[in-house]
Amino acid sequence: MDSNSFNKNNKALHSLFVFIFLIAGIFFLKQSATVFAPLVFAVMLSFMLFPVMKKLEDCRIPRTLAVVIIMVFLSILLYFTVMIIQSSFNLFSTNYPRYLNQFRDIYYDLSNKVMDKFNLQTPPDILAGIDWNRKVQDHVISLSGTFGKLASYTLLVFIFMFFLFLEYPYITKKIYQAFSFREAKKFTIISARILKLVGRYFLIKTIISLLTGVEVWFVLMVTGVDFPLIWGGIAFILNFVPTIGSTVVVILISIQGIVQFYPSIFMPTLIFLLNLGIQQLMGNLIEPRIQGTNLNLSPVLILISLAFWAWLWGPLGAVLAVPITVMLRVVLGYFDSTRFISILMSTGYSKKK
Repeated sequence: MDSNSFNKNNKALHSLFVFIFLIAGIFFLKQSATVFAPLVFAVMLSFMLFPVMKKLEDCRIPRTLAVVIIMVFLSILLYFTVMIIQSSFNLFSTNYPRYLNQFRDIYYDLSNKVMDKFNLQTPPDILAGIDWNRKVQDHVISLSGTFGKLASYTLLVFIFMFFLFLEYPYITKKIYQAFSFREAKKFTIISARILKLVGRYFLIKTIISLLTGVEVWFVLMVTGVDFPLIWGGIAFILNFVPTIGSTVVVILISIQGIVQFYPSIFMPTLIFLLNLGIQQLMGNLIEPRIQGTNLNLSPVLILISLAFWAWLWGPLGAVLAVPITVMLRVVLGYFDSTRFISILMSTGYSKKK
């Protein structure tokens, strides 16, 4: 066997091993989502809050006490969030029969108009055989299970964050002790770049999402839409999901406006335009100006990454899709053999890594 054939076989074998490794890695991440998804989220969240810990340490507050202060603040914030969700859910449970009747009236009204216009026979009552109370009860049980899973995720995130904050100051020292100076220097440069990009992304995303939620709440309260606080909270949460989240919020609120104000056309249209304006203003004008080109990710890659991580880790994966992709792009950009992949992942408009 000549050298060319040997090299070709060696490359093919190497490619096969890489492919098998990727498949095995994806399978492992999928099966261990209950542990790794909260861990990765804790790492990302700690990136955002790490400067806060440094500020507290600069004020001569011991590191352990600084970490406790941050965790207590997050716990208080989480507590009030849960209280708001619980009160809003109770309000929705009280009012859902009224919306069910309204939905039935809209269905019958539209069906009769269509039948009269085209001289058709009255369609069968497809809503009559549905046990709405049973369906609502099933959704409540499902929602309770989701909240239980979120509670377990939150506990894991808090535990991971606590130990990550305590470990951060020693990581650089360990790296320089474990590797050569050149390798350790490259690692610290990469980690500092990732820390800056991901921390900045989450901080800006949180502020923009909060402003979006407040704007949605205010607009719905002024226009008289029911459950403005619930919709504001949903807008805040879904704004963390790139592109798709804002679209889902506009659609859901528009449906709420149609059901609530039917047969009026003006109010649902106004609600739709106002919420669309909020999403366009915050998502396509203000946020890109604040974020700048630091992320430098292809829009197509963002959608692909969103679909992949949402499939892998569910809603939490959708939230983590962009920062994980940013981390991959930064890491790949610092090695000659993989720099071309980092370039393909970028927008093509910036020369930054």
